[in-house]
Amino acid sequence: MRKFILVLIMLLAIPILMSACSKSDIALVNDGDVLPDKICEDLESNVVIIHETGCSACAVSLPRIRGIEKTLRKTYQYVDLAIPQERDYMLNKSFTVLHVPTLFVNCKAYVGTKTDKEFMDILQNA
Repeated sequence: MRKFILVLIMLLAIPILMSACSKSDIALVNDGDVLPDKICEDLESNVVIIHETGCSACAVSLPRIRGIEKTLRKTYQYVDLAIPQERDYMLNKSFTVLHVPTLFVNCKAYVGTKTDKEFMDILQNA
């Protein structure tokens, strides 16, 4: 009887604990998605680049983006997921990306590396 009660308690406790630990309010962002207004309004820049040190696609994309940033005389926000404080910044804003690099331009997600022209077309309207 004790084992039965223990098993019953465990079966009831697991779903409760899992629901308490899950972050269902975190938005998972894919290419072409637009961040919800609540999250968008909380960003510090209209251009946010999510990247990660060691990512080969990021190593190709970041110099292109920085070159365009300099050409357009703009300042963009960069979030490096390899740095715990920066990763926490993004999670505290209630979103995360599935792939890097991801650019948010006026809250729309652009995922992956692009040519200089593609990046320019995206960023010049920011």
